[in-house]
Amino acid sequence: MKLKKTFSMKKIYIGLGLFAMVVLLLYVGALLINNNINQNSFNREVNSLIDSIENYQGTESSLAYFSITEQLNENSKQLKKVEDAINNQFLMFVTKTVKNGNNNEEELILFREFYHMISNDSLLEGFSIIEDTYINEKCTKDNALYSLAVLETISQYKLDTSSKQETIYKLYDGRQSYDSALIHYEAKEYQKAIDLFSLVQPNDLAYYEKSLQYIDECIILLKEMIINESDTLANQGFYLKASKYLSNYLLYFSNDQDIKSLISYYNILEPELVSYDGPVYHVFFHSLIVYPELAFDGDYEDKGYYQYMTTVLEFKRMLEAFYDNNFILIDINLLVNVSKVGQTYEINQSQLILPKGKKPLIISIDDVSYYNYMIGDGYAEKLVFDEFNEIANLVQTPDKDMIVSRTSDIIPILDDFVKLHPDFSFNGAKGIIALTGYEGVFGYETHLTESSNYEQEYETAKAIADKLLETGWQFANHSYTHNDYFRDMTVTMEDLEYDTTKWELQVEPIIGETHIYVAPFGYIFPNDDERYKYITEEKEYYIYCSVGGNGTTYYNHHSFVMYRINLDGKTLKINSHLTTPFFNAEDIIDSRRPIYTW
Repeated sequence: MKLKKTFSMKKIYIGLGLFAMVVLLLYVGALLINNNINQNSFNREVNSLIDSIENYQGTESSLAYFSITEQLNENSKQLKKVEDAINNQFLMFVTKTVKNGNNNEEELILFREFYHMISNDSLLEGFSIIEDTYINEKCTKDNALYSLAVLETISQYKLDTSSKQETIYKLYDGRQSYDSALIHYEAKEYQKAIDLFSLVQPNDLAYYEKSLQYIDECIILLKEMIINESDTLANQGFYLKASKYLSNYLLYFSNDQDIKSLISYYNILEPELVSYDGPVYHVFFHSLIVYPELAFDGDYEDKGYYQYMTTVLEFKRMLEAFYDNNFILIDINLLVNVSKVGQTYEINQSQLILPKGKKPLIISIDDVSYYNYMIGDGYAEKLVFDEFNEIANLVQTPDKDMIVSRTSDIIPILDDFVKLHPDFSFNGAKGIIALTGYEGVFGYETHLTESSNYEQEYETAKAIADKLLETGWQFANHSYTHNDYFRDMTVTMEDLEYDTTKWELQVEPIIGETHIYVAPFGYIFPNDDERYKYITEEKEYYIYCSVGGNGTTYYNHHSFVMYRINLDGKTLKINSHLTTPFFNAEDIIDSRRPIYTW
């Protein structure tokens, strides 16, 4: 009985144990089911969050993230999915931003809220996207800078993009320099082009290789240009200037033996300079007779042409004689020491320094206007530019053909002679061109200021004057009218003021300021004459050139006076003794001149 009772209790215990086990299993099952339900719900929320992220829904993504933050932090796998989504979308966001240059507010909220999930690798890649997009010219500078500013904004300014901005600015500046360099390249300003091409950034692959190619080409062209320019200077006797000119470019040619050899060569050629205290001669001419058969045709002009003009052949013979007798052209300004005291100039003699063994010579040309009365009489008719942009003459031949010639008047003939004999010119000096204005200058009608063609005539004359100044010529006031009242010295102060004012209004703007006055007919007043003071002091023409047989010079307190010798037909035939310092007149006279009967 007792045994039976014990067995019953065991059954009860076993039953209770089974029941408890069942309850436990049911509980565990319920827990698992509930956990699975929660996990599925969490997964759905994560997926929903990722969808919001991929659609750039900043506000919705922020709320969704806030609701599952704790769960995410406990689930590294799901957290990684969210982080990957943020980083992927961030890179697409940067690409879109740099190309379009704009964003919407939801995008900014998204990456501002999730900035902590953006990896350093993604940030670096974002910077690369911005830089590469700009380098490949798929966005503007402003878009690139805007994109960098956006990155600072979404980081709430924890991210410093200043160095990246500097990179963009350097790239931009380099490209601007490239564009400017192309302009200078087309203008043949190769030194400036090289300097600008060099500013292109090496990481700017779209431009850097092209810049290097242009630099190589510019170096070749610059070398050719500076060698030609130094040759020009050397041909004018400017050996030291030629050497210094090339030396200025050694930065670009530090290893170029051609340039270095030329510098050494020019230094050797530079002549020894010594003081000169002998006479200084000043000779002058008018337009040259190109065709004597047209000039001496038996009309009333023959006498004037014979007396006051020189033929092309005679002038060329004179140049050879000057050169053979060791004359050298100088700038008349070397003869004066000029200082300004108050409103007036003080003029004193200057010590002349010349190449050893040389004698100074000044050449001037009067009336380089090519007056109408000379047309058809065998003279050049105007100054023009030839095909090489050199000063030449327009000439009518005996057959009525119009030709451009460099052998028909003094300016181009002397230019070419100096090229052939650079030691005939000291520091590039050529001569003085004395201009009137009543029939324009250089053969151009610059006196007809109301003419419809005036602007073109003026601009052409100005270009010629600029070229002449550039190549060693100077200008002088030869009066505006060349009126006969200068010849007999009856010119009044009123006449003189009118004449000078007219010249300064019409001629000076073309040729620039000058302090040289070449008196018409060689007139000269006493030093205390108010007309002389007006010219030399008030109008500041302190170098005053007259006409006189033996080339006298003297210095007044406010002026320097120099007499000139006219080397024309009258001097060659009648006053040949005046040519003794230079040549034998008989060796110069053109046999095509008629017999002098006047």
